[in-house]
Amino acid sequence: MSRKPIATGLNRRQSSTPHYQTFPTAPPRTRGHALSSPFDSSNDQDGFSNADDEQHYNHNHESPLPRRQLAVLAVIALAEQTALNSISPYLPQMVSSFPSTDTSRIGLYVGAIGSSFAAAQLLTNYFWGSLSDRIGRKPVILLGAILTAAAFVGFGFCTKLWHAILVQAIMGIVNGNQGLISTCLGEITDRSNQGRAFVWLPVIYGLGAISGPALGGLLVHGESSGKESTYPFLLPNLVAAVILVVEFTITLIFLEESLEEAKDLPPLQDR
Repeated sequence: MSRKPIATGLNRRQSSTPHYQTFPTAPPRTRGHALSSPFDSSNDQDGFSNADDEQHYNHNHESPLPRRQLAVLAVIALAEQTALNSISPYLPQMVSSFPSTDTSRIGLYVGAIGSSFAAAQLLTNYFWGSLSDRIGRKPVILLGAILTAAAFVGFGFCTKLWHAILVQAIMGIVNGNQGLISTCLGEITDRSNQGRAFVWLPVIYGLGAISGPALGGLLVHGESSGKESTYPFLLPNLVAAVILVVEFTITLIFLEESLEEAKDLPPLQDR
């Protein structure tokens, strides 16, 4: 009968894991590329080659811009900014016309009206974004445009300070289109052309910041040049509402749904 070899101290030392007296170094967090071996299959090498070729192609290839949809989104953004910025020229004059208004606190009242819109929009932006994830971007943009147009008409009929604050808050609640425009831009472009698409968005907002105050100031001057009116600030608000109705029509006809999941839903008229 053969006897099993007895493990000696030498054997134990040879079989144990060596410990080096070096500075403690954490192991690498990512694994490096394995060294190529003559026993590696050619399929693996072909896979790495194809992946490199695809990455090189995606890096050099630039997708064409969807110019028609970009133009539609530009019209939407310009209409929104023109309408919203048209209020600023006549707002101090409007507040001064309200009865029982302390003229020394006009700036405070104007700030309260503007803040009511911004605060309401801040609190409801997430809701509109979440709703657009369920029913699509286009229906929410349409709803925001037409409801904002109605709010502008109501703002033109305001005769008291609390009326103006309330209507501006409602306008902020129903309007979440600014964030949706950026979302649509991201969905109709890819990594290769997003930079060229998004660079135009601040330009459109800048144009709206020019056209809006010019329009509002011009229309208020024309309205106040004649005889005194019960609603002297109705005209610029009606024009702003018309601009938003035009935006609604263009969106309804030309804007394509950018959310892939919403394309499987029935048409708007059948929902």
